[in-house]
Amino acid sequence: MKISRTRIAMIAVLWVLPWRNFSGSLIYAQDSVSLPNGKVGTAYQYQFQTEGGLAPLVWKVAGGELPPGINLDPAGKLSGVPTTPRRDPYRFVVEVSDASQPPQRFAQSFLLSIQAAGAVIVGVPQMDRDYYKIGVGIDFMSLVQKIRGNR
Repeated sequence: MKISRTRIAMIAVLWVLPWRNFSGSLIYAQDSVSLPNGKVGTAYQYQFQTEGGLAPLVWKVAGGELPPGINLDPAGKLSGVPTTPRRDPYRFVVEVSDASQPPQRFAQSFLLSIQAAGAVIVGVPQMDRDYYKIGVGIDFMSLVQKIRGNR
């Protein structure tokens, strides 16, 4: 069972020492894999995939830090609405185990960048329509709308 890109050396180890010889040991891929970026306030979803193993598979975060607002369910679905951007990507380790006895376990490090939401200026007071009244009860905004309508 492997999760996406792993080192050639790791593949060689798996070929020389088949799963059944690990007696439930954890195999850890050393390279981190970058996931698609997320954005604060926007729903995020990513489904992890495996090759091999005996169903059912169980997924968990084995280390590091998921972005706040993002969770990993036991079926391998990473989802949620990120709440906190960060300049550097969040780094975490995902582990999957199967139903073999003893279970086969594989862990992979992942990187997930969360971008900030677009910047907007907030808190600017809304002008009251009375502010636009000019001399002798003429409503400036109504006058502008009439002029625009005559184009």
